[in-house]
Order: sequence, then C-alpha cells, then structure tokens
Amino acid sequence: MIKGPMARVRALPLRVQDGAVAVVLMAFSIASLVDHNPNDPKTDFWAYAIAVVGMGALAWRRTNPLGTLIVSAGAAVAMSSLGYGEAGLPFAAMVAFYSVAAHARRRIRLVAFLLLGVAFVVLLLTNPTSDFHEADFLSNALAFAVVWIIGEGVRSRRERLANAIERAERLERERAEDARQAVSSERLRIAQELHDVVAHAMSVIAVQSGMGAHVIDTQPDEAKKALQAIETTSRTALDELRRMLGVLREQGDSGGALAPAPRADEVHTLIETVRAAGVPVELHWDGMTADVMPPDSVLLNRYRILQEALTNVLKHAGTASVVVTIVEHVGETTLEVVDNGRGLAAAARKPGTPPGHGLVGMRERVALFGGTLEAGARPGGGFRVFARLRWSDTADSRARPMADHQ
Repeated sequence: MIKGPMARVRALPLRVQDGAVAVVLMAFSIASLVDHNPNDPKTDFWAYAIAVVGMGALAWRRTNPLGTLIVSAGAAVAMSSLGYGEAGLPFAAMVAFYSVAAHARRRIRLVAFLLLGVAFVVLLLTNPTSDFHEADFLSNALAFAVVWIIGEGVRSRRERLANAIERAERLERERAEDARQAVSSERLRIAQELHDVVAHAMSVIAVQSGMGAHVIDTQPDEAKKALQAIETTSRTALDELRRMLGVLREQGDSGGALAPAPRADEVHTLIETVRAAGVPVELHWDGMTADVMPPDSVLLNRYRILQEALTNVLKHAGTASVVVTIVEHVGETTLEVVDNGRGLAAAARKPGTPPGHGLVGMRERVALFGGTLEAGARPGGGFRVFARLRWSDTADSRARPMADHQ
C-alpha cells in the first residue's frame, strides 16, 4: 500500500520529527536576525548562538518538555533583554509551553507556570532593552493561556484513549481467562462423568464375568443371567457415553442432547444392577413432604456419587452387603453408603493396585454445592461414604411432584 507524505512523516521516530522542526525554525530564526539589520553591530555571534540554542531545544520537546521550556524561554528572555530582538524565540517558548501541557506530569506543569511567571518578571524589569511593557504582558499571558488550554485538551484526549485501550485489553484478558476456566471446568466435568460411567460399568462386567466363568459348567442358567447382565450394563454404558460425547459435537447437532437428570427410577435401576452382581443392597429413602424436588444438578451429582460409592464396593469390598440411605429435605440432600466388606483401604494396600480418582471426583462434586464428604474405613470393618449436598428452594429448584422413592 502506498503511503502519503504525511503518513510517512508520522512513521518517523518522534526525535527525528521534532529535530526536523527544530532545524527549520533555527533557519528561520537566523534568517530573521540577518534580515532584521545585517549591519547592526549588536547582531553578533552571541545572538546567533542564543537563537540556535533556543530553537534547537525543541528537538527534545516531547522527551523532556520542562528542559525544553527552560532553554527556549531562557533564550527568548536573554535575546530580548540583551537587545538583540526576538528572532522568533517567543514562538519557541510557546511551543515548549504547549509540550509541557500536553506531555508532562502535573507537578512539572506547575513548575512550568512558575517559570513562565519568572520570565515575564525579568522582561518587565529589563524593559528599557527588552521593550516589554504591561500591555505586552497581558497579550502574551493570553496567548500562552490559549496554548496551554490546547495542550491540556490534547493530553486529556490521549489519556482517555489510553484508558479506553487499557480497559479493552483488560476485558479481553478477562474474557480469555473466563473462557479458559470454562473449558477447564467442562473438561473436568466430562472426565468425572466418563470415569463414573466407565468405572461402574467395568466393575459390574468384571464381577459378572468372573461369576459366570465360575458357574458356567455347574449352573449354566446362572451363567446365562450373568451374560445377560453384562450385555445390559455394557449397552447402558455405551448409551451414556454416546450422550456425553455428543456434547463435544458442533452446535446444532441434535445428537448432542444430554439425557435428563437421573430420578428415582434410575437410582433403583442402579441398585438392581449392583444386586444382580451378587452384592446385597438395602435402600432407605426418606423424601421431603413438600411437592418439590432438588434441582437437576443435585439429582445428577447425587446419582454419580452413589454410583461411584457402589462401584468402589464392587471393586474393593469383596463379599459384602451394603446399606444405602438417602435423606432429602428442602435445601439439603444427604447420601450415605455403608458396607461391611474388607474396605477400600485394605484393597488399596494390595501390590499393583493403582490409585483411583473416585474419591477425588466425589469431593469435587460435593464442593460444587458447598457440602461435605466423609469417606473412610469403619472401626468394625467395612467402609462408609457420607455426602451432603446443599441447595436452595429457589427458582433453581423448579416445582414438580416428588417421585415415589419407596
């Protein structure tokens, strides 16, 4: 893309731009001294030196505005007080004064006002040679005030723009962080769901296949029941996996719909699956008296915690019986799973037993609702899991009839 002359100038470094302006003004200043009166003996080397220094200081007007003002204003006062004439140096002082207003900090801007006042006082005191009178003071004060207002306006607009850019960048960073956390939370949620579904299904299949292999020669009917349980469990697990993996599909794909939150029927089916695996399960369920159920999020996590606890019984408790107690009141759901087997801790001590993530997942699910989880070996043998999920009877908990739990 071809750039115009002004665009190419703006692309140059600030020091180069200001230096070029200073050189041009120095040339005009020297020309004015020569043209003013070339035969005047007062227009000597010092006059040209002061003009060059006063105008040359503008090369630093944006990087060091106060220093530029001191040099240019001092040169203007010296030039007039010594009777050399102005040579354009008051204009250089005005440019430096504008630069202080536009680029300097508040404290430096206050110093600039004091410096300008001192310059005016010196010019008034040396008025026989400077030819600077009260009327000149008023006109110059007005001109410098206008320059200051313009500089303040430029600085204010630049600061507002910088603040707007900073806010936009901060909001972008916050959006990126929120998106990152959302992705991380979703990955964790999917990992928990996959773990719960796969671990439970594989535990049931392992128990049933072992039992079927043991009785296939002596009790073929029992072996057939075990194979049927394996088929049912595997199909159910595959269906759940398809529904969860559908979440990862593109938006608008109808295959990504999630299954409804597990209700009482699903809980009873889970219990029957464990019973079919050879583990006696006793269920006690005390529901609420109001016509309200926990929100879907509580129902799902209640089911997953129960599923994980029963999966641990299948994997680690050996020959055991289980008592499941669910108590639901408005604002709180508690779940207790107690077995009398050898316990999770004892199974974990077996050589080659890999550490699991079930208890970690249960703690994370409970933490979502500000609840508590207690999990550990019982003094008399076996293992106990107790989870409390807290929720509120608000718009989140949509009113609907309680299912028959018994």
